[in-house]
Amino acid sequence: MTLTEFQLYEQTNALYKQLPAVIMGTAGVYVLTLGMLWSTSDRTYLLIWVVAAYSILLLRWLSVLKFHSAAHDPSSTQYWFDQVVIWATLTGIVWGLVPLLFIKADEPVLTLMITCAFAGYMAASVSSMALSFRVFLSFSVPMSVLFFLGCLLRGGSLLYAIAGMIFLFLFILVSFAKNAHSVFQERSTLSYENKSLVDQLTEQKEAAENAVFAKDRFLAAASHDLRQPLHASGMFVDALNHLNLGKDAEAILEKLTLSTSSLNKLLHELLDISRLDANVVEYLPKGFNLSKLLERIYQEYRDGHAGSNIELVLSVEPSLFSYSDPMLLERVIRNLVENALKFTDHGSVTLSAARNDDETIDVKVVDTGIGIPDAEHSVIFLEFTQLNNPERDRQKGLGLGLTIVKRLCSLMSIPLSLESSPNVGTTLTLRLTSSDPVDTIETTDMLSLSLVDRVILVIDDELDIRDGMTRILEQSGAQVVAAADCLDAIRGLHDKDLIPELIVADFRLRGDINGIDAIKQIRDEFNIEIKAMLITGDTSPDRLLLAQAGKLRIEHKPIAAAKLLDIIASELVK
Repeated sequence: MTLTEFQLYEQTNALYKQLPAVIMGTAGVYVLTLGMLWSTSDRTYLLIWVVAAYSILLLRWLSVLKFHSAAHDPSSTQYWFDQVVIWATLTGIVWGLVPLLFIKADEPVLTLMITCAFAGYMAASVSSMALSFRVFLSFSVPMSVLFFLGCLLRGGSLLYAIAGMIFLFLFILVSFAKNAHSVFQERSTLSYENKSLVDQLTEQKEAAENAVFAKDRFLAAASHDLRQPLHASGMFVDALNHLNLGKDAEAILEKLTLSTSSLNKLLHELLDISRLDANVVEYLPKGFNLSKLLERIYQEYRDGHAGSNIELVLSVEPSLFSYSDPMLLERVIRNLVENALKFTDHGSVTLSAARNDDETIDVKVVDTGIGIPDAEHSVIFLEFTQLNNPERDRQKGLGLGLTIVKRLCSLMSIPLSLESSPNVGTTLTLRLTSSDPVDTIETTDMLSLSLVDRVILVIDDELDIRDGMTRILEQSGAQVVAAADCLDAIRGLHDKDLIPELIVADFRLRGDINGIDAIKQIRDEFNIEIKAMLITGDTSPDRLLLAQAGKLRIEHKPIAAAKLLDIIASELVK
């Protein structure tokens, strides 16, 4: 819609909003005029004039009703505007006929009354019609010309004087109407510009949202397609670890294991972001032994960096207890320690915890690494932000570690602060809520639980994944039935005369049936509430929510073989 079209549209709508009040007022003025002229005028002409006036008024009212009831669009604006012009012109002619038909030179009182009514109605038209200068002229010009002719035809000094004043009055009102019209035009121009800006902003917002949506879909699809073969390769790599290989093969296998582990970390970072986007990360706070948690993290990273140029230091007060979600907090602290180790070439990384005077606990990760410039402090927590990694070394991740930290801290309402200077180091501080000492129960090592002779059903449409999972489960002594879909699974179980103790199903299967549907069908087939879990390479938020609604344990590919066996063992003992 152009500016001219928009202004016409605004004018037309504004005029039709005012017309009901104008019509009601005009009907009242007609009654007063009829009263003034009844005793002094030819009643035949007067009645004809009244019928004509009210007929036009009625048609004008019907036009207003039709406008408000019609589903008109901008393309019909010109028609409705022309209707306003036509009825305004006819109304002006009707009013102009009053002095032409009924004014008399020998009745000055009546003449002055008619003149006052004329002037009042003309003045009122400025406020009601000046939104459109054309509408105002279509009403006022015919009315003034006919009034002027009436005065000239009747003659007399009084009427000549009134005729002159009529044109002077019309000139003044035209000036007012033009100014009022200009103000409305300026206002509608600003409104049009604002609307254009809003439309542009909306388009840009939609484009940005579509770009983000496309990015998320791409990442989800790419992540899923990468997770499938990586999960299968992880199973085969683990199976190789159980074979007697030569020294050269073992060295290659060790490097292959490290590469697989690096890819696993990258994909799990994407998974963490997807889970946070889908709001499926549950915050389950409880009291726990913070000192033991930090000691365990320290020991794992110390062993992994033995012999390096970095000294890992632990400085933790004994018997510190905190109230938070220990699993999520451990994820946060591990990310901070890993990040510190990545960007520290030599020196130390210190993990510390100390109680404050207000009974809060500060957990700090301090490194002597490259540091962060002040200008970058506000951006390092954004997704895919990496400093000092122009070569995109995959060992340094995707730039999601601190993003995950920030979002998990926000979920747990844990204040996170940053202090850093280039070539000096970085300190990241978590302020935790302290807790009274609680009894902690050490978890059982699920890998110690035997899988021998346990019947496990694996449903996955990827042949490599079925083969890999079958191999590691059979190496652990389990009886495995592997199938590509629900029907193959039921057929395979009946052929071997087995009832599964646990179903491990991929979430995304071929066709319209997903893992949740397959689990339900198998349970219905055997009329038993068989234990089940989902395993998926899908990270899209919508699918995560759908999987969560199934009330099944969800694990995400790729999973290390040892961890997968641990998870399966834990599900079997539930």
